[in-house]
Amino acid sequence: MNFFWPEMERQIRVNGTITKLSEIESDDYFNSRPYESRIGAWSSPQSKVIDSREILENNVKTLKKKYP
Repeated sequence: MNFFWPEMERQIRVNGTITKLSEIESDDYFNSRPYESRIGAWSSPQSKVIDSREILENNVKTLKKKYP
């Protein structure tokens, strides 16, 4: 897998084998993350363009109220 960051003028290559985690292992890992990190992951629609930072910040506020 290659990652290219034009702003940094760098390309990184990652070599290795991947395996899919079970749902339980995945949930355990997610639940071990800090609260802010979990809220951030939930608030961002993964692999989609966000029209503005305000939308993302509103998502964070809403989720913090829902999951204090």
